[in-house]
Order: sequence, then C-alpha cells, then structure tokens
Amino acid sequence: MVFNKCIGQTKTSAFKKIIIAGVKNKTYIQTSPIDTARRIYLGVLTVDSASLNVISEFKKSKAASTWHGHSNVYLVEGSGKITYRIIFSFPDESPLRLNKNTFTFKHNGKLISAPYKLVGQHLYCPALESCYEVVGK
Repeated sequence: MVFNKCIGQTKTSAFKKIIIAGVKNKTYIQTSPIDTARRIYLGVLTVDSASLNVISEFKKSKAASTWHGHSNVYLVEGSGKITYRIIFSFPDESPLRLNKNTFTFKHNGKLISAPYKLVGQHLYCPALESCYEVVGK
C-alpha cells in the first residue's frame, strides 16, 4: 500500500489505516518529494493492561543535498494516537516480529527473542548490546 501525502501531517491517519487492515508483518510505504516512510504492522502488545498496536517505522527525510534516517517503533491506540515511541539507532536494530509481548530481533545473524519490559521508566533493553529510549506517557 502506498500513501502519497506529506508524512508528518498524516501519521495518525496512516497508522489508523494500518491498524484497521490488521495484517501482521505487512509493509506499508508512504512517499512524498521530501520523505519516505516504510512501516510494518507487528501486532498487539499489552502495556499496563492496555492493548496497543505496534508499528515499526523507518523514515528518511531530505535535508538539503542529503538524507537523514530515523528508526522508531510506535505503540499506538486503535484511534491511531501514538502512546509510546521506542527510538532505535538503525533500521536493522528494529524488531522483526511480535508474538505474545515478545519481540524478535536479528542480531549478528541470529534471531533473538526479548519480552517487552522497561528498565526504569524510559529504557527498553532487549538483552542485546544496547538499551533504547522509550518516550511517551
């Protein structure tokens, strides 16, 4: 599925369409002349007894003569409203799948499973070599 509007202005609406479709591990691409987003619907995660949809996103934005990339995983309400965002450094650090509140990552050529559990209030450490910031509530 390809969306052709300015990404920043339509993120909530794009997320809502992805959630309504509800197709796990499907890739959605949204483009504009100045940015491109690749999103994957990973499924539903339970956080503090709330069911949140999980959408992985790699977004690149044009800045003068170069491009900048950002990798995030969004925990989203059914309305499309973003509740939490996990900030990853690179797209290959983002999870590949979600099953029963456990993310699957590819690390050094091997698949690793890590349950979603915060360390402190704002860090997710999937037992790889890094922790990732969680922003939101």
